[in-house]
Amino acid sequence: MNQLKRYEDLPFQKKLFFVFGFSLVFCIVVAVFVLTDYCTRILVRNNIDNLTVISQQAGIDFNRRVSDTEKQLFNNITMFQIPDSIAACDADKSDYKKRELKYRLNQIVAENTYFDYACLVTDGGYTCDTIEKIGKNKGEIRTFSQDALENYKKNTMKNGYVWISDEDNRIYLMHSVRQRSTLKHEGYLIVRIKDRAFKLAEVLSQGIGLVFYDRDQNCVHVETNSEELADKIREDGLENGYQKIAGQSYYIVENSIKNSEWSVIGITPISSIYHMRLKVQIVAAVLTVVTLICGCILMQYLTRKVSRQINALSDTIQNAAKGEIGIQAPVYMNDDIGKIARRFNEMSLQNKKLIEELVQAEAQKNSAKMEAVDYKYRFLHTQINPHFIYNSLETINAIAKVNHTPEVSRIVQLIGKYFRNITKYSDHQFIALEKEFELLQCFIDIYKNIRGSNIEIRLDYPQELKSVEIPTMLLQPIVENSFVHGMRGMDELFIVCLSAKGIRDEQGKLSEMILSVEDNGIGMDEEAVERLTKGKRTEPDEKDRKKVFRNIGVPNIIERLKMLYGDRAKLTVTSGENGTTIQIRLPADGEKKEII
Repeated sequence: MNQLKRYEDLPFQKKLFFVFGFSLVFCIVVAVFVLTDYCTRILVRNNIDNLTVISQQAGIDFNRRVSDTEKQLFNNITMFQIPDSIAACDADKSDYKKRELKYRLNQIVAENTYFDYACLVTDGGYTCDTIEKIGKNKGEIRTFSQDALENYKKNTMKNGYVWISDEDNRIYLMHSVRQRSTLKHEGYLIVRIKDRAFKLAEVLSQGIGLVFYDRDQNCVHVETNSEELADKIREDGLENGYQKIAGQSYYIVENSIKNSEWSVIGITPISSIYHMRLKVQIVAAVLTVVTLICGCILMQYLTRKVSRQINALSDTIQNAAKGEIGIQAPVYMNDDIGKIARRFNEMSLQNKKLIEELVQAEAQKNSAKMEAVDYKYRFLHTQINPHFIYNSLETINAIAKVNHTPEVSRIVQLIGKYFRNITKYSDHQFIALEKEFELLQCFIDIYKNIRGSNIEIRLDYPQELKSVEIPTMLLQPIVENSFVHGMRGMDELFIVCLSAKGIRDEQGKLSEMILSVEDNGIGMDEEAVERLTKGKRTEPDEKDRKKVFRNIGVPNIIERLKMLYGDRAKLTVTSGENGTTIQIRLPADGEKKEII
């Protein structure tokens, strides 16, 4: 226990040196017994992985060659007009037609093609081939081809192409011959593929064997340097995993070829790997000695660098504890201790950012309170002795009626109605949509009496939205700006359309509401739209009349929406030569906050 206590009290550098030295000695003892077996397993595993990759690549190459061979056969059949010659031969049966068909069949097995033998059977019963081009085993080749034509007719009709191989591992391709224009069946053709078309010499040089199967799991082609292994494959087949064939150990893996119905089986010998065990043991002993020497040299350097990083991190944490915000620790290493230093730096920056956001949020909260005070103060002016103003307006109305001036009387009545509604909702931050549109209608009627009859107002909103609450006086500044700036210099009818529509979620619940103010005025340029959308305030520009909405009305609306709804409300502006459209998206689920 005393020794353990003394070890715990050692400095980190000495403690690390002790642990490393003990571990190194332990590794020297264990490495000789473990490393050999481990490396052997790695070699086997790498060999298996290499087999998987090579078999997959070989499968892709084989599939490409299959596709090229099928295309070449089809192109040759079409190019040399084999279907037409078969039809003519079956119809005429003359020697001339048979010679012509034989000549065309010989073109298929030309020197520049993949084929060295072809055999054809017509639907009329005539059979011909190119056996004279074969040097040896003519009888066996002809017999195999004719038997294949008879046995695989149904498969050809079903699959289009049928791939088969004989006992000598030679590949044959069988195809059903049809007229290209009418698709009339004329006969069956089988060709033998040249050896060079599918020879994978590079794979064989690595000691790997490959077996290719078609869609029906028939063995079509075997690539291996061992004839004994090839015969064993054709007789008994193969299973995945470790197998012992002809006294040798092999590992076998099967893969499906992408984008085809073919599959490939890779075979690699692993007996030679175990013969390398002695060499691996020698290498392990040498590496152990080298590690012991190099470890002693590097130990001092490594422990000193680790201690440097720990001390730097400790000093930085101490300074952070004293109140330094955003302080960063130097990073000397990329190991776990270096990661700790980086995480501390990220935490320090995040804390600094959070503190700045808290300060900013507090400042914004104070600004919102000032806006609310100013909002209430402005509405307070409308409440100064309202009865005196009402009585004054009624007196003017009575005088206008006595003097028979109905226009003056009507305007005074509209002003009184508008002023009563303004006063009524002066201490409300929210108002029903129906009431807001009534206020707008009253305001518009007053404006029409001032500007004349070249103004048309259109109000449209569904009854289901009439009781939905929106911020008070939200739309009037936008409508007023449309009158002041949008119809400037216009002689034709000026139209302002105010509309509201609701948006429902997947459950059918009203989730959002879109308020639109659209006019056919002179519009705005792109710069004005951008500044307005961002809520920037600028001074009016008398020289550029298309830069509208330069006052503080719309920026105030944007700020007010942000204070009431946060990021859940949005104001967008679209403008062009045919007018301006302003849309306001508001949440309709009742989540809003009062500004106190």
